[in-house]
Amino acid sequence: MNTLIEQVKTEIAYRGYSQSTCKSYCEHLLKLSHYFNKPLDLITDDELNIFF
Repeated sequence: MNTLIEQVKTEIAYRGYSQSTCKSYCEHLLKLSHYFNKPLDLITDDELNIFF
């Protein structure tokens, strides 16, 4: 599992967000990673701007 996603899961749990929020956030992060075919921490701001 991607370390960044694990960090997001930890932060979401710490803030008391619901499990569905955690699932949604993590699914979207995985989609980004698959779309760019690289780890999340290697995706640039320019790539994110193009995506969104």
